[in-house]
Amino acid sequence: MFSKADDPNVPMAPTPAIEGVDHNGLVVGKWKNGLFGSCYMNCVPNAITPLFCPGISMAQICARLGIANFFAVLFSYLSYTRRDLGALVMLFTIRIRFRMRYLFSIPGSLVEDIFSSVFCCCCAVAQMADHSESFEPNTFAILPRATLPGYTFG
Repeated sequence: MFSKADDPNVPMAPTPAIEGVDHNGLVVGKWKNGLFGSCYMNCVPNAITPLFCPGISMAQICARLGIANFFAVLFSYLSYTRRDLGALVMLFTIRIRFRMRYLFSIPGSLVEDIFSSVFCCCCAVAQMADHSESFEPNTFAILPRATLPGYTFG
């Protein structure tokens, strides 16, 4: 089984929890909202963007947490989608979801990440975007919000 220690590419340091939030005010120990609840809490843009433009949402999430450059993720995502390499996009979604669970001490397993990313990818992306607060509610912004300090991804 795949564990946190098995990922040699990315050294990660979990954020210490203080009363359920970290130093940036993000929830730790659980997802901010459920898998399907994230779409309903902020329908604009959190339900619409992951459904119609998931690459934008994934790029915003990665940029917000300092995982990767916004434009690199966006262009990679668009080129993989255009070439019908959807499996790579899905694997990327699973990997980012796994990293977020570890970083924010969210209980769960890789199996849960796989099932949520395969069977309801837009819901999984919306949940990650909601948790990382990578969007401004009620606005359609393409560019990312400021990168939050203090998350360690090698």
